[in-house]
Amino acid sequence: MTTPYFEAASSVVIATNITNLRGVASNLFVDVMPARVEAGDPFEWDSASTAVDDGVNVIIPDDITHPAPGRWLIVGKVFDVDSYLARKFFL
Repeated sequence: MTTPYFEAASSVVIATNITNLRGVASNLFVDVMPARVEAGDPFEWDSASTAVDDGVNVIIPDDITHPAPGRWLIVGKVFDVDSYLARKFFL
């Protein structure tokens, strides 16, 4: 199992799969922080969400117990980190 990590320059959570994404400590996240899961869809962190974890569109980190808030929410089918950063920091 590969440990998830942050890309230091972009604050993007990188995980090889959903299980690894769940394992990242939630106290490291800020709202709309992106996550990229290899061969999967992009997610954004929502600290207020209490949505039910369905393993596809909504992911609850291992250190959060339902109904406490904090979820990774799917945001689309294609996630280009460079485009995200350009929009966030240069537009």
